[in-house]
Amino acid sequence: MSGGRFPQRIKRGSCVVSIYKAPTKGYDAFTVVHYDATGARCRRMFANYAQAREAATETAANLAVGTPASSLSPTPRPRVPDCAASVVW
Repeated sequence: MSGGRFPQRIKRGSCVVSIYKAPTKGYDAFTVVHYDATGARCRRMFANYAQAREAATETAANLAVGTPASSLSPTPRPRVPDCAASVVW
């Protein structure tokens, strides 16, 4: 089941989580995209639409009730400063 038209938007309160569909090596891939509480864009890929829809619904519900961003992302990644910005002349 592909879920119809894409991108799809899952809304809970004022929070919106998007599901995008893209072919990857001949197969369909589904990307769940949202912005966390810190404003960072988070993307997770799924091979199955049902799993992507479930993750998007859960993420939207967590963001709507104010769950901390650290519990939403599977592996927190530290931000790496841009090389050009860190050079002082």
